[in-house]
Amino acid sequence: MMFSMIGFLQPWILTALIALPVIWWLLRFTPPRPMEVAFPPIRLLLGLRSEEETPQRSPWWLTALRILIAALIITALAGPVFNPEKETLAAGRNLLLVIDNSWAAASRWPQRQEMLTSLLQRAERNGQTVSLVGTATPAAALAAEPLSPAKAREKASSLEPMPHASNRAEVAVALDKAFAAAPGFNVVWLSDGIDEGGAEALATVLKRISAGGEFSIVADDRGSETLGLIGQSNVEKGLVARILSPGGPARMGSVSALSGRGARLAEVNFELTEGQNSAEAVIDLPLELRNQIARLEIVGERSAGAVHLLDASKRWNRIGLASGSPRGEAQQLLSPLHYIERALIPYADLVRDNDSNSAEAIANLLGQGVSVLVLA
Repeated sequence: MMFSMIGFLQPWILTALIALPVIWWLLRFTPPRPMEVAFPPIRLLLGLRSEEETPQRSPWWLTALRILIAALIITALAGPVFNPEKETLAAGRNLLLVIDNSWAAASRWPQRQEMLTSLLQRAERNGQTVSLVGTATPAAALAAEPLSPAKAREKASSLEPMPHASNRAEVAVALDKAFAAAPGFNVVWLSDGIDEGGAEALATVLKRISAGGEFSIVADDRGSETLGLIGQSNVEKGLVARILSPGGPARMGSVSALSGRGARLAEVNFELTEGQNSAEAVIDLPLELRNQIARLEIVGERSAGAVHLLDASKRWNRIGLASGSPRGEAQQLLSPLHYIERALIPYADLVRDNDSNSAEAIANLLGQGVSVLVLA
């Protein structure tokens, strides 16, 4: 039933509803009729007719409306909350908030701030102190002292996602020491949904700290988990963007290739099937344009993990090879360029010229815009 999903923060105010019959009686109460005294000059007024009439009693619908308004005011003062089992925490216990503020939390950070604000407002209504801990904070700088909701709100506003992974294992050890002698908290963990190690240890410590109280893990909805990105050069495919996912439902998106000045050079789509942890998107550009790419990013993902920067080591050079002898004349292992090719092929685009005339071979290679010319 709908009424079973509604709770009240101040249920004692509902006792005022028993006063509704008294309010009804007061609204319906009519003072006694005035005593009539005969006075002869009043006969002069008998012929006058009043254009306005005032009813002796309020209409029934107006009285009912006033009663309904009074009941609604009393109910509103009681603080109704929809679905209290999910939205409120047990009063009488202090609150421990653990927030994943690693790179994986950056893309959904505004939603996490809204959740923090809601939890701190409830703690203030319940008169609870709050301990606020970020898992990406170094364990040496971890501060888990209890704060008033107002102070905790100031600390939460200064909390920001870090461009690195969380330190869950170290945070678990620090919390185990800090709350060893003071269990019995309401514990809420705002998780980023990525297990980079230490998640199980942290969950075990938080359950012990709750000591029979409420322990909740709040994570992103399935299908909205953050994505990671790795860019790598491949001799067969060229520049490949590898998208990493924690799994979950099928997802689609796109990867943009940007120059050092922020110009969009290319955009390719990718698709992750259900449960798939990685996918590849090939960026097919001419070598000259491909070497201008300085940044790859997943469109719509605002986190450090969704960006991959390319430096000079990722650039693909075009190297010309010339030996001055036809390639087919010598055995493969005795070819002057065989071992040079084996050494360079994983890192460059090789251009060969088998013309026996070295002058013509060099001219042909330079005409193709090679960066390096190797003569054997």
